[in-house]
Amino acid sequence: VALAEALKANTSLTTLKLRGDLHLCGFVSLAEALKANTSLTTLDLGGDLGPGDFVALAEALKANTSLTTLKLGDLDSDGLVALAKALKANTSLTKPTQAWTLTLRGKLGPDGIVALAEALKVNTSLTTLTLRSG
Repeated sequence: VALAEALKANTSLTTLKLRGDLHLCGFVSLAEALKANTSLTTLDLGGDLGPGDFVALAEALKANTSLTTLKLGDLDSDGLVALAKALKANTSLTKPTQAWTLTLRGKLGPDGIVALAEALKVNTSLTTLTLRSG
């Protein structure tokens, strides 16, 4: 929660890498802070997130205008569906002049892949997509 408060006010941090049991550390608060942050360009979440955390992250991505690189681990099909909706809704992620990199790892599932494919039809800025199912 303290990190979330700092992230709301910070204007110089451009990269944030988090590992471990993120859902136990108030990740929903952190996702809320992403809505207000305008300096962070890279978010690397290699730890465990719960299903509600992915939904909170997807909602934050709809509003965030600065992120251009997102790396997610332990993503499941429901999380990928929520993320795909965010990719469709976020206008900063669909600007053709802004490059976007997305790396996803986890049990992505057919529903998640279909949702991602639909999002890619309207997203014109994704330049690098890495999928690792496992």
